[in-house]
Amino acid sequence: MTEEQIKEQLALFYFCLLAARMGCKIKKANIADGTDVEIELTTSYPRGDRLRYFSLGRSVEVQLKTTTKKGIAQGNGFISYDLDVKNFDDLIFRRNWRKTSKAETTPLILVLLVLPEDKNEWIQFSTDKEKATIGGSLFWFYPPDELDYTKREFKTRIRIPVENKFNLDFFEDVFRLPFL
Repeated sequence: MTEEQIKEQLALFYFCLLAARMGCKIKKANIADGTDVEIELTTSYPRGDRLRYFSLGRSVEVQLKTTTKKGIAQGNGFISYDLDVKNFDDLIFRRNWRKTSKAETTPLILVLLVLPEDKNEWIQFSTDKEKATIGGSLFWFYPPDELDYTKREFKTRIRIPVENKFNLDFFEDVFRLPFL
């Protein structure tokens, strides 16, 4: 695999690993339409002496991107990243469609994995091989209302608030965000 393909796989599996840990149902999406994965909110209720788990029918689609620290700029409370125009416009289109369509539409967010420059730091194992650490940070982005389609041809710079850094609470919080 190319280095870019390796980074894409790391982002996909890192995100899915965290989603699974938090009990989200994970659906592999159609990569051709700009969506890499879909997560669905699940819950449980007691049924006799067991818990019954089921989907609540609310989901978020995710577009995954990966870069290294050299691929971002950081300052003033933001991370700046140059996103392909087609991917940016997909985010804008979905946001606008959700606001104007009478039909229920699943939101689309961007999740960016920022890896260290040194490939040896992307995944590290403890000396006893019982623990793996992924070196990198995930950030999420949903386009604010003031952003519109870009007139650029190839890339457009997005600004992701640093407070959009992932933690495990993301998987509960994302279903409470105002765009849902």
